[in-house]
Amino acid sequence: MAVREIVEGFNYYLRRMLRLVTMLVDLHLEIALREASVEQKRITSGFTLLAIGFGLVMMGIVLLQVVLIWIGHLAGLPWFSAICAVAGLNLATAYLFLMAASRRLHGPYMQATRERVQRSLTILLQDED
Repeated sequence: MAVREIVEGFNYYLRRMLRLVTMLVDLHLEIALREASVEQKRITSGFTLLAIGFGLVMMGIVLLQVVLIWIGHLAGLPWFSAICAVAGLNLATAYLFLMAASRRLHGPYMQATRERVQRSLTILLQDED
């Protein structure tokens, strides 16, 4: 009888521990999925800004390069000075878009999920003296 009661008690606590672990995993999974959705939107918009920046740089180089150099030369600049002015304008525009993309993509990812997992692990692994 005593052995049976001990085994039943052990099974009872084992089932409770399994429910607790299952609940924690479900909680962390729900938070991670919610946070991953937000991070996905942030990363997508950041890469969109990055693509726009690179696209504008390429369009500026391909379509406006010769025209702007020609306009600069018509304004009285020597050919070399006109080329340098247009190249500087392209670099300044590229820098603005790349900085916007960099700010959008920078930062810690899934911060709330990592904090929750860390707190749960701390609670589960702490020694009770």
